[in-house]
Amino acid sequence: MVTHRIMQNIMKTFQRAMKILKYRRLRRNSLMLSPIRRQEGLKFSTAPAFTSSVLKRTEKISNVHSEEMLLFTGKLTLSLAAEVARGSMENVLAVLNLGDLAQAFSKMGMFPVFDLAYYIVSILYLKYEPGSVEVSRRSPVASWLCAMLYCFGSYILADIMLGSSPVDYFQYNSHILLASAVWYLIFYCPLNLFYKCVAFLPVKLVLVALKEVVRTRKIAAGVHHAHHAYHHGYFIMVIVGYVKGSGVALISNFEQLLRGVWRPETNEVLNMS
Repeated sequence: MVTHRIMQNIMKTFQRAMKILKYRRLRRNSLMLSPIRRQEGLKFSTAPAFTSSVLKRTEKISNVHSEEMLLFTGKLTLSLAAEVARGSMENVLAVLNLGDLAQAFSKMGMFPVFDLAYYIVSILYLKYEPGSVEVSRRSPVASWLCAMLYCFGSYILADIMLGSSPVDYFQYNSHILLASAVWYLIFYCPLNLFYKCVAFLPVKLVLVALKEVVRTRKIAAGVHHAHHAYHHGYFIMVIVGYVKGSGVALISNFEQLLRGVWRPETNEVLNMS
């Protein structure tokens, strides 16, 4: 439909341009050969073939059509740009189909790809903490508990706030095994190969982006969970959503105690990130 309109406008422009060229030629070639009869026979002279009134009329028509041509060209350019932009946007939206894409994305499962990225980035942050590598060599159990807090600390704290069991999330064996495998590879992989691969900046950027998708889903799940427990507790919904999204930051002091470190000034409530 858009292409048909564009072709029609182009044909109209071409016809107008041909008319203007015709009038300009008539004006430029106003002197033409006109026949003159003499006694000795038929001869030709270079007298003007048009009268002055015809020349003035031709000049007026040419000027009017030139102005119309300029106005029409400007309007045509704007209309063509609008049609192309509208058609392109409609085609892009039709191809992307954003409504169905968002609905399909909301139903997409986070396990294992998105959760794997979340566990990798979380345990990377644990390894960045001073003394975490020494703790993993000295006490692997303490290091594993710290890794589980980094991965599932938000679930534990939200369950405590809503009156559920803090170990409720540990019933999902596949998640615990996947997080444990990531912890083992990051801290104990030979030659530190796994850590070097996931800490490589382009790879890490992709993993962080996937992790933020999980964080968004966790915030939505926290608000939904709080809504079921407190239908009109809007502040509770906000707090639980914040707790779900903040992760281990709110219980960082407890995680530091497992590593033998006590730094209360690093609490998230005192120094929000």
